[in-house]
Amino acid sequence: MICNKCGAEVHSSAAFCENCGTAVEQPAMEFDTPAAPRDNVILGTVGALVGGLIGAAAIILLSQMGVYAAIGGFALAFCALKGYELLGKGLSVKGIVISVIIMLIIPFVADTLDWGILIYTDFIDAGYEISYLEAVQLLPVCLEEGVIEMGDYVKSLLMLYGFTALGAVTVVLDAIKKNKK
Repeated sequence: MICNKCGAEVHSSAAFCENCGTAVEQPAMEFDTPAAPRDNVILGTVGALVGGLIGAAAIILLSQMGVYAAIGGFALAFCALKGYELLGKGLSVKGIVISVIIMLIIPFVADTLDWGILIYTDFIDAGYEISYLEAVQLLPVCLEEGVIEMGDYVKSLLMLYGFTALGAVTVVLDAIKKNKK
């Protein structure tokens, strides 16, 4: 250190300058502020996908039980976001965006698979040999030919996305509250 009065070099632990006797100001200690913990995007994405698949299973299961499958959308959103948060060790804006992308894709896939089950069982009950994959691939034809009413299809999909959005908003608002504390 250098004395502010006389310019002499002063030992860093000295309280006074040995040359002129002036009190030496000790430099303020600098502390490194810890960086905010960052979420692990790769593990978080895996968590969101696993959560989304659990939600998709809930959608299909509820539908097969005769309950509105759309309610499963709430479970899908909850599981996707919490899956990201759990495996990613946090829920950042990036995590929310990734989870939302997953929540835009998986409900459509789950709904398609659910309609595929309906088509499959109808064909089997009518005595046709058909694989489940073939039944899923017949969904556009069934919609085009009016076997499945487009209104019913769109209604179920919109309800599914509505419940998914409701679940997502609930979890995101909860995460925001936690981050403010």
